[in-house]
Amino acid sequence: MTDNRFPCFVIGLGLGAIVGLLVAPKRGDETREALRETADTVVEKGREMVASQRQHIESAVDAGVSAYRQAVGNSG
Repeated sequence: MTDNRFPCFVIGLGLGAIVGLLVAPKRGDETREALRETADTVVEKGREMVASQRQHIESAVDAGVSAYRQAVGNSG
């Protein structure tokens, strides 16, 4: 099993950006807009990661089904 740390990196990056924005001396409406943009970016990256993982899982399932069919076909 591979150790994929990219999702943790993206989450940490998003949280760091949010904390940075909260402590920065900006007006409230500017800060809220920046938070909204950051949240949109993090959500989009999350969707991309989910789609990528879904493709990997589908490929693995297809390979497993093929291997099973081959094994059953060879045994009988």
